[in-house]
Amino acid sequence: MPITNITIENFKGVGSKVSIPLRPITLLFGANSAGKSTILQAMLYMRELLERQNADADVLQGCGSAINLGGFRQFVHGHDLKKTVRIGITMTMDDDGLPIYPVSRDPEEIDEPRQAALFPTLHSMGVVIDVAWDSNTERPWIVRYAVELEGKEVGHISAQPGQKSRIKLLPLGIAMDDPNGIIAEDLEEIEDSFEEDLDESPEIDVWDEDSDTDGSIEAVAEYVVPKFGRALQGLDFFFLEAAEFYDEPNYISILSRVFVGAGELVLRELNRIRYIGPMRTIPERGFAPVFSPDQGRWSDGSAAWDILHKEKDKPKWLNTKQISDLDLGYRIEQYRHIEIPCESVLGGAIEKIILGVGPEPFDVDAISAADFKKLEVSSRLRLLTEESEIEVTPADIGVGISQVLPIVIGAMAPGYSILSVEQPELHIHPAVQCRLADLLAHQTLGNDERMILVETHSEHLILRLLRRVRELNEGNLKPGDPEVRPEDLSILYVTSRPEGLAITELPVTEDGDFDKAWPKGFFEERAAELF
Repeated sequence: MPITNITIENFKGVGSKVSIPLRPITLLFGANSAGKSTILQAMLYMRELLERQNADADVLQGCGSAINLGGFRQFVHGHDLKKTVRIGITMTMDDDGLPIYPVSRDPEEIDEPRQAALFPTLHSMGVVIDVAWDSNTERPWIVRYAVELEGKEVGHISAQPGQKSRIKLLPLGIAMDDPNGIIAEDLEEIEDSFEEDLDESPEIDVWDEDSDTDGSIEAVAEYVVPKFGRALQGLDFFFLEAAEFYDEPNYISILSRVFVGAGELVLRELNRIRYIGPMRTIPERGFAPVFSPDQGRWSDGSAAWDILHKEKDKPKWLNTKQISDLDLGYRIEQYRHIEIPCESVLGGAIEKIILGVGPEPFDVDAISAADFKKLEVSSRLRLLTEESEIEVTPADIGVGISQVLPIVIGAMAPGYSILSVEQPELHIHPAVQCRLADLLAHQTLGNDERMILVETHSEHLILRLLRRVRELNEGNLKPGDPEVRPEDLSILYVTSRPEGLAITELPVTEDGDFDKAWPKGFFEERAAELF
């Protein structure tokens, strides 16, 4: 269920609402300090809001020390505390749809088949959160949590500081674009099944647009951002006009699917962001890998070196051919060895031979079977120079190689949905930049669970991707080269303006070109230098 769109308003350099389309490969271009990093940071801030309700975030989880928002006063647009920060995430749905949460211990109280049949044609959903400053408490608060289905809001939970949260679910068939009445019909059937079991049905039809109410369900909620993993609790139902409420468990189940389910699915994707910052560290000699997983170590590339140092066997996901195709001058291979303590009988004998003081020839029979059984075969991954077959440490290789290898390993290693990389071209040769574009495409395209978000100034990255689009269209793509299509690419040009950040999408045509002129930048400047 990939994330397909981000909306941002009043966050850092973004003033008026901007919408950012994401595709399997999304490239962000623009001048320095134009605001390219803002898009990624907005996603990470959204994760803080959903997972920890941290409205005043500074250091973000999973980013090490690479990103520090500085708190609400710093990241609200223009430092204007009267503005409301709004972040929205939209994603596609898979066949499982929205989760169902147990509400009652009595299964007969919940119409599970009907609950499972809700939203039969749902293709996309999203969550939007508003954060505002409260002058009385001198702190920011999450004041609104809204859910969108098929691009339209179907309900929200809202509250002012110090007040109870209120939840409102709009009539789904009306709020959504449902021309065939599929959803509305399903809801009517659910309600009919409810009323069959009632001796006296209330006159108010909750799902009817023409009823005495506006057709919505309203209740006092527990929190603005719901607790994920369970059904909503502590609800106190009411309608706009006084009426007897009925069949509470089924309504709680519906509310929970919409509000808890949507947020939980978005958070699940955001928790699988792998962020690699613009400056990757070069491990020192004697580098000791960290064995406990820590997403924050990806931010400076350390997690990649952890993997290379601690993997006992060559992982299946490590595509050494794609690495060798980069032509870095180094290769990664598995090195098997046996560690023999010098204090053991066998180790002591070998040490004497090495020092030239041992017996000649070596008497294997002098070693007991017990000594051999204590030995274990170990393995690790090592870097070798292509030409001389010499093993090198990360401290021995060139700066460019140390910058690109964490990106390569980060793209290949499983466990992420979005690989976000800043400046992947740092210190690497233009030819390697082109080949890196191929590697990233190989690792993303064809894998519905992955996408790559790249902030870059590299002309070579985009030219290689455009070339692959053109070659595929013309039938000239060589075996083994990635098949890149226009719909796989989202090329965005970010511009900083006095009124706020602006984003221009540059659609790619079938012949591997842009269907609109590049706003400004390196393509234009290269032409000026050449001609």
